[in-house]
Amino acid sequence: MSIVHATRSATGLGALLLASTALAAPSLAHAAEVPAAATGEQAPAPAADPGSPEVPDAGAITVTARHREEKLQAVPLAISAVSGAELTSKRIERVSEFALRVPNFSALQQNTRVSGLYIRGLGGNASNDGAEGGVGLIVDNVFFTHVGFSWLDFVDLESIQVVRGPQGTLLGKNTTIGAVIVQTAKPKFEPSYTLQATYGNYDAVQVRANATGPIIADKLAYRLTFAESKGGGWNTNAYNGAKLLDNNRWSVRGQLLFTPSANFSSRLIAEHYETNEYNNFYPPVADVTQNLNLDGTVNSPRTGSWTAKLARFGYTPNLNAPYNANLNNQDRLVANTDGLSNEINWDLGGVNLTGVTAWRRLYFRPYNDSDYTPLDIYRAGYDVDVNQYSQELRLASAKGSTIDWQVGAYYLHEKLRSNLRTIFGSDASTFFLGSGVPSSYIDGLEYDRDGRLTIDGVAGFGQITAHLTSTFSVTGGVRYTWEKSRSMSPVTRSMSQASTRPAQHRKRRCSTTWAAPPAARRAPIRSPTRSVAGRSPG
Repeated sequence: MSIVHATRSATGLGALLLASTALAAPSLAHAAEVPAAATGEQAPAPAADPGSPEVPDAGAITVTARHREEKLQAVPLAISAVSGAELTSKRIERVSEFALRVPNFSALQQNTRVSGLYIRGLGGNASNDGAEGGVGLIVDNVFFTHVGFSWLDFVDLESIQVVRGPQGTLLGKNTTIGAVIVQTAKPKFEPSYTLQATYGNYDAVQVRANATGPIIADKLAYRLTFAESKGGGWNTNAYNGAKLLDNNRWSVRGQLLFTPSANFSSRLIAEHYETNEYNNFYPPVADVTQNLNLDGTVNSPRTGSWTAKLARFGYTPNLNAPYNANLNNQDRLVANTDGLSNEINWDLGGVNLTGVTAWRRLYFRPYNDSDYTPLDIYRAGYDVDVNQYSQELRLASAKGSTIDWQVGAYYLHEKLRSNLRTIFGSDASTFFLGSGVPSSYIDGLEYDRDGRLTIDGVAGFGQITAHLTSTFSVTGGVRYTWEKSRSMSPVTRSMSQASTRPAQHRKRRCSTTWAAPPAARRAPIRSPTRSVAGRSPG
């Protein structure tokens, strides 16, 4: 069920986006009448003669991957492009769903931290907080460093573009494999109000609301976007009846577009995303309980196997995935993202100046039941905090010149903390150390592996295209990057017990602090993984 309301002057979000992109949207257009094949890879096509008049083409797709409006057929890049109208009509909102419309692109979205973007099978970098993947994510001209920023519902979009190949000479960060470029819808001076509500099985509810219009005629416009998704949990936890693998997220984005003159604009964006979901359940599916000979006969039982250790409690695990959830310590995974950015565009008369100032924050807390049982053995997961600040400046020649050029500078400051917390429960002594060991021996023990990383980077880049004839152009680019990464090395601190607390709440902490080693440079955190049935913790 969907309910849509719009003012008489704007016949709904989908129609408004479709009409605006078909005319000349700042991002790409992909009208409904454009064949589906148009969203695939495009071979380089001859550039238009700057001196010849342009003939309107209703079926043309406009892209901005090179920071200027261009027809897709005239861009010598492998680009896939999908309009916001199509994304809205097909309910494509998550990065992993972009693969439904973009060939050679895929995304791993296991949870906020265990995420990755791939083009032609390359990229990724999931479960590694201290390193960046080869496929960049750029939203409203802001480069997002950590893969966790892709764990969002991207709603009310103008377009998405997936560009293949290195893009460092135009984009503000190293993108060695390609980039996913997301453009959200801009404020408009024509009032429009849209509401969509959807109900599905497993009590799934979605609400999408958008409002835009003028505050000061022709000078200041606003846009407010709200999204919420709830329900959908189809897997029941036998321990407490909680519905796992559900949706419980909401977001709000506010924008102001200031246009004091015809040659200057400023776009301010503030946004908040929040998820609080039981989406971190990975069912146990197998366990090696016997050592075999080469001929397949049993040599000996594995007394240290997961199943054998659980037998000490008289518990036999259920391996009938995925309907075998029976977890006493599984809590909701919490992820919050906040962002603030401002983009200015100034036509200086033949030269366009663009400046993008941005701040982004990620807060992630997993609460995993890492023993996959209703026993109180242990829980583990990576607490992640990311703060990034960036500034980008670009100068570009006016569109239609015989020689097109762009130069720019980029600055990034990022602070990252990744803390692997392991907390042992009342059954941990028996499970890890053997039957007969008192439960108080390691009950309440918490081991923290706390890693921190600070990155400062500066880059200068430029690109030039000479249109030698109406059918032949030459493009060249250059980039220089200086980057310094400062990581921290582990130093064991202490172990203590808060014996004044009640017995059931006693905690002992074995923690590690981190101190910078001499000349620590470019040493990203290498996070170990532990698994049952090959799964990584959040």
